[in-house]
Amino acid sequence: MIHYDEQGTETRYLSNEIGMRKPEPRVFEFILDQHKCEPSQAVYFDDLKENVYIANRLGIEAVLFDDDSKAKLWWKRWQAAVYESVSTN
Repeated sequence: MIHYDEQGTETRYLSNEIGMRKPEPRVFEFILDQHKCEPSQAVYFDDLKENVYIANRLGIEAVLFDDDSKAKLWWKRWQAAVYESVSTN
């Protein structure tokens, strides 16, 4: 799994290095803890329903996609929501 922070810094989590793998709930919990992040502050993209289900069950917004266009559409909608939120405040 890969984490990007607000500055765009990338952190990679490899199963063989952290000793866990998806869809184990603890891998999601570990990464959230590493970044002092609440589940509601995270979004997770995957092409496997089982992984998306577990992330959703933990309170993470999880998006099932089978092509890049779904991920791009999600980001476009997210950016529009952020822009709308900022412009109305």
